[in-house]
Amino acid sequence: MRYAVQSVGVNLVGNLILIPFLGQYGYGHVGPPLATALASSVNVWMLYRTLRKRGHFDTDTQLRRRVPRLAIASLIMGAVLFWLAPAVDPYLTGSIGRRALGLSVLVGAGAAVYAIACFLTGAFVLDDVKLLMKRRAREA
Repeated sequence: MRYAVQSVGVNLVGNLILIPFLGQYGYGHVGPPLATALASSVNVWMLYRTLRKRGHFDTDTQLRRRVPRLAIASLIMGAVLFWLAPAVDPYLTGSIGRRALGLSVLVGAGAAVYAIACFLTGAFVLDDVKLLMKRRAREA
């Protein structure tokens, strides 16, 4: 609970700092999501540090192998979305339907690129997906 409150504090202070700072460059709207991402990263770090110190979390070989590959897949997705955003930008204004379509294209493209990048980097293999599907079928 302490860490959640501290993360909310980081988010609040981040918003108060980032909105005016980025606003002077015309990007004030980026402040809240950036502050939220920073706050969640701080929260994850605090939880990780505490769990590791208490002996409740230990990284195994599979996690150490996957994390850098997932990070690379995320960077690939970010680069593709950065490249794709100007083409979709005209659809992010206007009617609600038009904006929903533009946002759906960006989100769908991001999900597809991330999934493909996860397989290309070796973060996941087809057997991992098959195993996950079998587990979900047994739980349902």
